[in-house]
Amino acid sequence: PSLPLTYSLQQNYPNPFNPITTINYSIPNTGKVKLTVYNILGQKVATLVDNKVQNRGVYTIKYNASRLASGLYFYRIEYNNKILNRKMLLLK
Repeated sequence: PSLPLTYSLQQNYPNPFNPITTINYSIPNTGKVKLTVYNILGQKVATLVDNKVQNRGVYTIKYNASRLASGLYFYRIEYNNKILNRKMLLLK
């Protein structure tokens, strides 16, 4: 597989999901990554990657949201002082 040239956060799949979804992201250079999940009120409900130094590459996270209620959630990645956000829908 080729190494990524850009920083990106893909849409989770499946979406809507119950209770497990997959999140893919890529980073073009080694750096600290933080990936968090927030509810519709902006409250953090999960930290999937906690300021971990990761090498350039494409990453896949499986997220199990079985302890959360149905609803709209946001996931956010922070890398090199850049932030990307996406929406996901949990339907139980």
